[in-house]
Amino acid sequence: LWALSPLLILHGMLINCLYAGQHELSHWTVFRTKGWNDVFGHVFGLATLNPFLTDRWAHFAHHRATQDPLKDSELIGMTPYTTARYILDLIAVDFWRRRIRSIVRAALGQGLDADYWREGNQRQMVIWEARGHVALWVLLAAGSVAFHSLAVVEFWLGPLLLTKVFH
Repeated sequence: LWALSPLLILHGMLINCLYAGQHELSHWTVFRTKGWNDVFGHVFGLATLNPFLTDRWAHFAHHRATQDPLKDSELIGMTPYTTARYILDLIAVDFWRRRIRSIVRAALGQGLDADYWREGNQRQMVIWEARGHVALWVLLAAGSVAFHSLAVVEFWLGPLLLTKVFH
């Protein structure tokens, strides 16, 4: 596996770059039909641990209120950076902690109250989307244990988590 390290680093960087595609898919600019944009958006979201609909709605809120600390979805709840927090964010430790925590909390129906931009049934859709992600994680973990395999870690999660610093 160590001999594959350069390829796994490149592989992880490419997985992380799928978010750029997810971003375009959320704007429905990749395919002519919204349906295909949504299908591939969900696939990319699963690959990058970034639930697609949740990201789309938060991203649109970000566009409507960029740099407004009370309404920009990327700034709400963020505290000023300390040197330690900046370093943890720079090397992606804090990023992944926040990301995984928010998905798990959403799956439990928690932490969604500040999301003022959600309309109608979107809150419930966010919860079900997060539950789908968590269910996939559990299924992959169970399969890994059942097959005595670390392939999911070695070829997806490891490269994804460890190379976020490059994206």
